[in-house]
Formats: sequence, C-alpha cells, structure tokens
Amino acid sequence: NEIAEYLKDTYKIPDKLLPQLCVASGGGIHCVWLTEDIFDSAIRDKITQSMITYMCGDHAAFPKSHPFRVPHSFNCKRETPTKSKLMKLCDNCRYNVSDLNFFNKTEEEIDQYFLQEKAKTTAKRLETLAKNKEKGSAPSKVKSEEKTTYKRCRDNSDYDVGPNANV
Repeated sequence: NEIAEYLKDTYKIPDKLLPQLCVASGGGIHCVWLTEDIFDSAIRDKITQSMITYMCGDHAAFPKSHPFRVPHSFNCKRETPTKSKLMKLCDNCRYNVSDLNFFNKTEEEIDQYFLQEKAKTTAKRLETLAKNKEKGSAPSKVKSEEKTTYKRCRDNSDYDVGPNANV
C-alpha cells in the first residue's frame, strides 16, 4: 500500500493504471506493467523510455541487456546487502498498450533526460575515481606474463574483484 500511495502521490498515477508488480531492490523500485497486446520492439522502447523519463528513473535500466533484479535476490551495491522484495500492487489482468500513453513523452524530452542523466552518471563516476585515487584504492594496472589485467585493492589489501591472470 505504501508503494502504491507513493506512486499515486509522486507521479499522479491513477489507481486504474498502477503497475501490477513492483520489485523493491533496496536502492529503488522496478515497476512492471503487463500488457495484453503483443507489440514490436520500437513501441516497447518508446514506452519504456517515456516511463523512465516521466518518473525520472534510472536511464541505465533501459537497455534490453540490462538485467532485471530478481525478486528475493540481494542488492550488494550498498555496504549492507538488501534482499529485494516482490509486491503485487493491483489485480488488473493486463493493460492495453494505449493505456500506457499516460506516460508518453516526446523524443526530444526523452533525449534531453537521457543525456542529462548520462552526464550525471559520468560526473559521479569521475568523482568516485578521483576520491579512490586519493585514498590509494583506485584500480591500478597489474602486469602479468599473459596479459594486462586490472586489480582493485580495498583497504590496501590484495583483494581482487576483477579478472586477474593469477585467479
């Protein structure tokens, strides 16, 4: 109920258009609208990009190759891993694709939003790298006889998180 109220209050989504499912991942929510229609990839892309833009969502979640958080799996991006939860928000069987026009945004709005979000992500990544470099924990090149690999040290230890020829 809390998530349904949040979606209605924050995004003005009417009761009749709430997503059927929601996965709370510990860092955000993934909303799922099931449709009756079978539609092509271009329509799916436009609807998805419009929804992300409308809700100021994570632009990086758009590509089809981006994995969806599996319900009841752990989000380990935070210091304390959080178990994701699957919630049913409404009992609607399926929506028609035309129902999702509620979220419609123009190509220009979508492009502008995605460019702004990519710029924020890049700036944040560069800031994190600079901070880690100051602390001496930024990724450093490690030469091996086979190939150059990258090794990331945390707490000045030899803990490897990336591919390494010795692993």
